[in-house]
Amino acid sequence: ETNIWQAAQNHNANLIVSTSMGNTHALDVAEAIGLLCVGMKFCPDIDGQLPSSSFPPAGYPAGMPGPLNAAAHVLENLRTVGAVFMGGFIPKVIAFRRDLGLPSQKLADDIEVPVYSPYRQALQAKQPCLYAFSKVVMSRPPEYQPWHFVTGAMGRDDAQMLPDGSQLPAELQKFLEGGAPVCIAFGSMSLARSHPFQERAIAAARRLGLRVVVVNPDAEMEGIDEVDED
Repeated sequence: ETNIWQAAQNHNANLIVSTSMGNTHALDVAEAIGLLCVGMKFCPDIDGQLPSSSFPPAGYPAGMPGPLNAAAHVLENLRTVGAVFMGGFIPKVIAFRRDLGLPSQKLADDIEVPVYSPYRQALQAKQPCLYAFSKVVMSRPPEYQPWHFVTGAMGRDDAQMLPDGSQLPAELQKFLEGGAPVCIAFGSMSLARSHPFQERAIAAARRLGLRVVVVNPDAEMEGIDEVDED
């Protein structure tokens, strides 16, 4: 979190773009300096942050009725808030904000909460967010607001091999030589949570006639060993 502050100061930033994991501290820095903080997400909200009737949160069965989808999102959001309080995250937020000169308030001897400025409250209530997923994967949820922008997938074509000379597995290298594929990955999310979205992403790519590489860091651990040559 300190790096966010230092980077904003060193580069005279006018804007902060933050992913979900660092968004709280990024908003703190934006509040302290008076910057705009834009969120960046690479898939729809699957953790309850923005309840939707269009799809369930990760880990819930697909095909539920819309009201149940929305209720499941609310439940997941409550669970997340509870985990934040139980996990000791709030004191870390308060300590970081104190370093930035931002206030907090004690509600009891052992309960202290941040005090947000009107600017922070307005920014957090309507924080602009870039959703870098394709509408081929999922249509824009009707609950998204005008400050939510579905940009389509983002990528780059200038990637280089590692400087230490590391090589890709021969089978993968042969596959790549057959034409540039779409790479589908969900970072540190477990396969159990990401699998429904993975299936949709693969189906969307194949509808477009594209080749696919799926990155599953925990595939072997979860017993996934099927290889699809397409």
